[in-house]
Amino acid sequence: MTFTIIFKNQDKVSSGTQYLSHVFIANEAVKAGFYPRDLFVLLAKNRLTADWQAKNQTHSRKYHCYFYVFEKDGRKVRYT
Repeated sequence: MTFTIIFKNQDKVSSGTQYLSHVFIANEAVKAGFYPRDLFVLLAKNRLTADWQAKNQTHSRKYHCYFYVFEKDGRKVRYT
């Protein structure tokens, strides 16, 4: 039996700290035995920025999100 998970996420910056959640999610999925079948990067159509954000910007804006497709079918996935 094959399990498929489609997962959407976006990296973020909070209090000056950058969180690359797409890396964390991929690593945890592989540890749980899932194979990363595919990765889609979607760009935002609209970009909202408040005035206070433009003055205090220290990291790049995140105008994209990720769709991961993970599969698990019982076989062990080996990475070298």
